Amino acid sequence: IPAKSTYSFDADILAVYSNTVAVSQGQFGQHPLYVFTGNGVWLMGVDASGAGSYTTQVPCSREICNNGKGVTTTMQGVVFPTSMGLMLVNGAQAVNISADIAGLDTPELRKSGDAVERICGIVGKESIRNRVTFTEYLQNAFVAFDHNTNLLYVCNGEYDYVYVYNMTSGAWSTADGRYTELVK
Repeated sequence: IPAKSTYSFDADILAVYSNTVAVSQGQFGQHPLYVFTGNGVWLMGVDASGAGSYTTQVPCSREICNNGKGVTTTMQGVVFPTSMGLMLVNGAQAVNISADIAGLDTPELRKSGDAVERICGIVGKESIRNRVTFTEYLQNAFVAFDHNTNLLYVCNGEYDYVYVYNMTSGAWSTADGRYTELVK
C-alpha cells in the first residue's frame, strides 16, 4: 500500500516547477506545482488544512516535454520544450510560443528559398541554411529567463547561436554565441 500523499504518473518525471499563475479565477495557489512527465503536464494541489502535503493531481496538458533541462519559470508562466516547439503553460493552458518559427522550420521547407527567407525575416538573420530545425535545436537545449529584460534565451552548446524570445513583444531573434551551461 503506497503511503498517503504518494502519487504515480505512469511515466518518467522530467522536471518539477512551481506555478506562479492562477489556474482559473479564484484558484491562485490551489495547484502550486507543475510536474512534467513523459505523458504530459500535471498540476499538483495542496492540502487546504495547511499541512503542507499535496492532495491532488490533475492533468494540465497532454503536450509532452522532451527535454527536462529546457523547462524554466518566467513571469508569464513556465516554458517547456516539446516536439512541436517551445510551449508556455500559464495556469492550466499551454500555448506554443514558437509557432512562428517552429512551424516554418522543417527540412522540407528549408529546401525552398522562400521559406528560408521567411524564417530569416522572423529571427533577423541573413542565412540559416546550415542550421538545424528549431525543434531539433530544442532537444538538447537549456532555457534561461532574464527577469530584468523579460527575455528568454534558448541555448544549445552544440551550436554557435542562441534563440532569444522577447516575452513582452512576442518577437524572436537570434544572437551569436555558444553557451554550454547556466549559472544560477
